[in-house]
Amino acid sequence: MEGKKRKTGRRIAAFVAVVTALQVGVFYHYNAILAGPRTPASESPQGAPSPSATDRVKQQLANLRQLHPTLAVSDDGRYAAYTDDANQVHVVELGKDGDLETIQMKAPVVYLKWVQDSALFVGEKFSVGSDHRLALATIDIATQTVRLIQTFSRLYSTTTFKQIEFSDTTNDIYVLIGNSQSDQVYHFNIMSEMSQVPLGGRRIDRIAVSETTNDLFIQDFAEGTHNVLVYNKHGLTLIQRNAALLRAVDNDLYYALLNDQGEATAVYRYAPPAASAGVGTGGSGNSAGETGGANADAKGSSSLVKTLDTPVDPLAIHISDDGAVTVGTPTPAT
Repeated sequence: MEGKKRKTGRRIAAFVAVVTALQVGVFYHYNAILAGPRTPASESPQGAPSPSATDRVKQQLANLRQLHPTLAVSDDGRYAAYTDDANQVHVVELGKDGDLETIQMKAPVVYLKWVQDSALFVGEKFSVGSDHRLALATIDIATQTVRLIQTFSRLYSTTTFKQIEFSDTTNDIYVLIGNSQSDQVYHFNIMSEMSQVPLGGRRIDRIAVSETTNDLFIQDFAEGTHNVLVYNKHGLTLIQRNAALLRAVDNDLYYALLNDQGEATAVYRYAPPAASAGVGTGGSGNSAGETGGANADAKGSSSLVKTLDTPVDPLAIHISDDGAVTVGTPTPAT
């Protein structure tokens, strides 16, 4: 299984490598919408039991997060990458001292995401006077090769990378950029073609993508509530109002039902309609309830997975690779 993950991770890395800087400016008018030292763990007291390897890694990660907020952990939990004030990306093997790699970037790094354990998506932010740009690149860890994928220009100073999601199987990549007033999602398909996902100027909190059917799951904020929707060939379809997106597992989405305080009270699994492959071109609508002309077959189905004993922060809910639900410490959404 680990070998398969490494292989699929390199497929994504190879795919994004062929997307070149020639795409810069193609979506100029879309972007205008948005315009306007690591600290070691303390030594154990003399005679006290040594902390376990797991505890040392947790402490190391806690220290890194405190010092370097832009941090990402590889899928296998073995590596971490973080950025410093000198615009360098550091790659470390957790539980061990020193850097495996240090890569110099050109501008402040505001976003990092692993492609399995072999490559990184890196989001840089360039700001000179009134010129604000975001650059999306990849780093091949083995060769330290940096490749530019896309530059987004004519942005507000507050616009940044919010999330990147992709499917190992289909090589579809989705990039969410935005600020407190406007968000946009861009899609790179297997042919290296970029397009904007027409979501009607929604406020987007989070996104996720299915593994083989290319369903894009969205959590937005509209009409006073957080809502979960799916975008595919049927258009944009509401799954649940007053809900929080948790995680996509294979082709299903796990989401939490929220109470009036924004706390999760139950976890549901949503199964999209069969054979929904391909991002649709139907209208997106401007409110959470519009479906862009979707028919009954586009609705899919939801089923209760777990009713929580007490309401919790949705970020404290963890969904495993096999769909098991556990509640722990809230973790930052990525």
